[in-house]
Amino acid sequence: MATLSTELSLFLKRHKISPSNVFNATGMSTAQYGAYMRPLGLEVAIGVSPCAKGGHQLKNRSGHCVICAPATLAFQARAKKDGKVYVLRSKVLNLVKIGSTGDTAERLINLNREGYGGATDWEIKFAKLATNSGDVEYRAQLSLAHTSVTRSYKRSGVAIECQELFACEVELAIQSVTTAIAG
Repeated sequence: MATLSTELSLFLKRHKISPSNVFNATGMSTAQYGAYMRPLGLEVAIGVSPCAKGGHQLKNRSGHCVICAPATLAFQARAKKDGKVYVLRSKVLNLVKIGSTGDTAERLINLNREGYGGATDWEIKFAKLATNSGDVEYRAQLSLAHTSVTRSYKRSGVAIECQELFACEVELAIQSVTTAIAG
């Protein structure tokens, strides 16, 4: 049975994660502990295989080291928040984007300013408030995985790969979101 070291306890405290939200995954594979953790709403697991980079043994339910990449905790927290799940379209790229945000107007401005995916003509085609908007976004994107397209663009001189783009009709993207919202 795994126990929390002082270092891990301090990390959890710094990131405002209660020790009661830590899953003991001793002897389990990533797929196994992930399957247990998601319905319980648990954020991190202990008793996992050490990460390759630092040998840390505190991972999220997808198996990523939360000490090496604490941004994964923010991603998980975002999935639980209520927000708007949206479908955007770029005529130039002939692609759609599915995402979630608290402010669709602000998100649209930023995506066009940054040239997300190589386009500056993104238009909102659909937006709806959803509980657990990040999870809804994920399920909608997963249902369209067969149409997924990867594009790159530069933000502050750094190449960014876009993973939320789909080569499908806007109506199909909207249907995938509404189905994901319905559960």
